[in-house]
Amino acid sequence: MIDKLEAIKRKADAERVDRENYQRWIESRKECGYWTIEDIAEYKGEVRRIMASGTEDEKEAAREFWRAKV
Repeated sequence: MIDKLEAIKRKADAERVDRENYQRWIESRKECGYWTIEDIAEYKGEVRRIMASGTEDEKEAAREFWRAKV
């Protein structure tokens, strides 16, 4: 039982870090003036699609990208 709880916690922690890294990336694009509100909305939509129905490779590529940009 403890192993299952620890696995759930690790997954939740990893997802929290992914969200934080993603948000930092979005904020950096906004702060630097590189992206418009429309650009951000388009990117968020694509990320939502990938994280909901993308392959594991696509999801991991997104996570690695955000980690590298932080």
